[in-house]
Amino acid sequence: MPVSPRGNGYQAVVNNKYERYRKQFNNEHDAEMWCLELRKALRNGDPIGHLIEDQNASPAGSRAARNHRLDKVLDNTYKMFWADKASAKDARRKISELLDFFGHNANVKDVTTLSMDDFVIQCKGKGNSGATCNRKLAVLSKALKYAVERDILPKKPVIPFEKESKGLTVYVEPPQERKFIETLTHWGDRFVLDAYIVLVDTGLRKGEFLKVRKKHVKEGMLEIGYDYKTKNGEPRTIALTERALEILKRRGEKLKGSDYLFDVSPNTLDRRWQRIRGALSFGDIKIHTLRHTCASRLAQQGASMQTIMEWMGHKDMKTTMRYQHLCPANMVGAKKILDKMILSIEEPA
Repeated sequence: MPVSPRGNGYQAVVNNKYERYRKQFNNEHDAEMWCLELRKALRNGDPIGHLIEDQNASPAGSRAARNHRLDKVLDNTYKMFWADKASAKDARRKISELLDFFGHNANVKDVTTLSMDDFVIQCKGKGNSGATCNRKLAVLSKALKYAVERDILPKKPVIPFEKESKGLTVYVEPPQERKFIETLTHWGDRFVLDAYIVLVDTGLRKGEFLKVRKKHVKEGMLEIGYDYKTKNGEPRTIALTERALEILKRRGEKLKGSDYLFDVSPNTLDRRWQRIRGALSFGDIKIHTLRHTCASRLAQQGASMQTIMEWMGHKDMKTTMRYQHLCPANMVGAKKILDKMILSIEEPA
């Protein structure tokens, strides 16, 4: 608000690009008149010295921004919002890329919509999709919002988010799954075979999968995120399929030392997965594709969007709705409800 109660009087605030002017008044009317006069002078390019000549009116925004580097603002934002989250490493990588482009010594006020356009153009030049560009811009947007809320910037510049293509969700088809199982069985690669089945039947994120321990398996259920942070910060419990439960029990019985059921590094898991998908020429099926496969199968078999959201641990229903097109049976059922109603209208009892 340009005028607001403060102490025994009223504070007037006028924002002009990256400068913020403030002045204290005894009454609301004088504060509002000062705002109108100052805005008019700024708009017309007229001198404003007489309006801000005393110490109670100053370009506070520019002074603050002049002393705040982008790297400091990004670092503070990271510590406030991401440091203790599962997404901390990903946020740190994006911050590093942002600083490589804008400069570690850049002033936060120098981040403009035009400079962000240039950043997006560079990302696209690297082959980044619109969605990938948006994830990076989201980090910068959070930092700029932080700067506004801390009175470092008077307002946040427009963020040039890209329009994201909905596209089609890639998932493993039954014939592909049979090929995975047949090949891994032939190779005698029990570890990757077990990993495949558990991942595709639970929809776990890779990080969640690597944290599965014997104590998390209870009475046919799998507890996720009760002793570590998940991506959305919320724990959940899902039911295990018969084959996934058999695998987890078997691996739990053979544990030696570590109680993690799949005790390997993320890089090792990636490397072993790349071997099987390369051998079968399934290049578009990544480990995360198995998570999409689980959600897709739930949708295809008639599970509600709410159930899928809770099973997958989605924080936003928008994420779950990408699987809505896989539920044609729901549309048919809705159509039958309308047909029944129309019939009752046309043929009253």
